[in-house]
Amino acid sequence: MTTRPRLFFAHANGFTPGAYAPLLRPLGERYQIEAPALLPLRHGRVPSGRWDEIAADLAPLVDAGHAPTVGMGHSLGAVALLMLAAARPSRFSRLVLVEPPAIPAWGAALLRHAPAAVRRKSPMAEATRRRTDAWVSFDEAFAHERARRWYARIDDAVLDNLLRHGLRHDDGIWTPRFRKEWEARLYEMPTSLWPLLRRHDLPPLTVVRGADSTVFSADDLARWRRLRPQDTALEVPATGHLLPLERPDLAASWV
Repeated sequence: MTTRPRLFFAHANGFTPGAYAPLLRPLGERYQIEAPALLPLRHGRVPSGRWDEIAADLAPLVDAGHAPTVGMGHSLGAVALLMLAAARPSRFSRLVLVEPPAIPAWGAALLRHAPAAVRRKSPMAEATRRRTDAWVSFDEAFAHERARRWYARIDDAVLDNLLRHGLRHDDGIWTPRFRKEWEARLYEMPTSLWPLLRRHDLPPLTVVRGADSTVFSADDLARWRRLRPQDTALEVPATGHLLPLERPDLAASWV
């Protein structure tokens, strides 16, 4: 009996592992899938905001496996796995990094050392805290999220799955399982991926950009290709930062 290789998946900030079922379900035919919730969801507490805390929380879960491990991450999850690979390259046989935020090293350093009141004013954190996060029915939540430009390229079935895994129903109100305060905190102290790429003993990397993304730009992809010409660097037309949810069929082909 042949043992299937292990696939360890790390999700994006603000999402749940179940949101990625359209991507992960078909991969389960070829891999043993592990897709744990990130720290805030699993432990139910406000994160410090530092991404190394997220990576450190995943480390024992990654290290608990015995099969050769392929890592795949989206957004924050991608950077967290890259941090683990930089700390110990033997953790992964290869990594697939989808839309990793490419914050400049100087910007990440400024935010890390800034007063909390300044960090709270970062655009993503402010926008997250202003967002509607309570509805009286699932249908109301679906209609509200369906109208958001953020989800414009996600089809109804994928969005329905995302919300059914991502919302909780308590006392007649539907609210996100990944609370917006947790999400906002994680926008306040990001880690820059660029110093991590200096290691020459990283496992084989595939990085994927949505062509319309502003989180991982065309300039970022070009810079990556210059720094690491040995990596596979892809750009997918007519997609954005939510590429794994916009095109889960295509995303599955990179693993």
